[in-house]
Amino acid sequence: RGVKQYNEKLVIDVGRRLDAVSKAEITRITGLSAQTITVIANRLIDEQLLLKDNVVRGKVGQPSVPLRLNPDGAISLGIKLGRRTSQVIAISFTYDVLEIESLHYDYPDSSSILDWLKRAVTTVIGKLTSVQRARIVGIGLAMPAHLHSWEGIIDAPEGVLSEWQHIDVMSWLASEFGLSVHKINDASAACLAEMSLHHRTHQLNCIYYYVGTFFGGGIALGGHIFEGNSGQAASVASLPLSLPKDGKSPSQMVSAAGLHTLEAEAIARGFDRNIFLSEQPLQDVHLALFDSWAEEAACALAFAVIGGQCYLDAPVSIIDGRLPEMLMSRLVEKVETAFEKFDLRGIALPQLQQGRLGMNARPLGAAIVPLHHYFSLSTFQLQIKTENN
Repeated sequence: RGVKQYNEKLVIDVGRRLDAVSKAEITRITGLSAQTITVIANRLIDEQLLLKDNVVRGKVGQPSVPLRLNPDGAISLGIKLGRRTSQVIAISFTYDVLEIESLHYDYPDSSSILDWLKRAVTTVIGKLTSVQRARIVGIGLAMPAHLHSWEGIIDAPEGVLSEWQHIDVMSWLASEFGLSVHKINDASAACLAEMSLHHRTHQLNCIYYYVGTFFGGGIALGGHIFEGNSGQAASVASLPLSLPKDGKSPSQMVSAAGLHTLEAEAIARGFDRNIFLSEQPLQDVHLALFDSWAEEAACALAFAVIGGQCYLDAPVSIIDGRLPEMLMSRLVEKVETAFEKFDLRGIALPQLQQGRLGMNARPLGAAIVPLHHYFSLSTFQLQIKTENN
């Protein structure tokens, strides 16, 4: 399971970044000797982690045989467990989605969710080929750090979410499926997926923001995820919106930028709670409601981005979320406009980009974590919590 030597991981890293690459190119890029690269490449081919591509002829010198990652060389499972949705996903060694199962609910009742997870993981594994099943390396688990918190905000029955304080989901998964389990904060998982799939060729420093039921964030330093001392770096949902006044604590960002507030407003107008989460065309009355919510949410997002810049001074900030691409674009545009409402003296605003993974960002990131753990050159700044059966 996995590769242990730095040079082996280096060759895999080059293969992942360049898709198909010859031994001569790997030698040039890594600075290792041609003999060393040949030995490593042959070993990785024998272990079915690399495949030989078609011979390339017609260039100067000997014909070359490009190498590429074997999609079936390692398979990983990802689980996103959240306040409104859960997903189970299987991905290939090249990060392609193989299977996915999803569940939507009003609130995460622990008994129902764990029953569904058991069925969904079994279903996803069952749909894989026998070769793929034999190459599963582990399960990545992405979930909020405090799933039980803010119970009233999502209208869950009193005491239901508190059950999660006493459930060790990592141990439960390891016991049920006999696989190692790797845990990561859900917003950091989304950040990892964005970095791995769309920024793999350069070492990006950025703060990543994800608009889900609640509002979360992630930090990438040199393209690698930084989780902080307790795994909660960029916990922007808990960011105070003002200073304490008259002995009262200020409200938090979670009250201004999460989709739960949009859902509540939709219900109050007699609309379906999930009207803004589908790809169906919206009527003018729906768009008017969305824009009203987005104006306030955009100000909160701009406030978070400005605060992040004061500490990290990153060239890029990325915003993604559960909303369809069209609505996310609408929200990001409003964030750009909202910057004008702030005093920006002494602040270098980042380039604002829209994330490209949407709903699947968090389960994808979860599934990437085991592959990252076993095969990647980099390690998280905080050692990923792992449960081995």
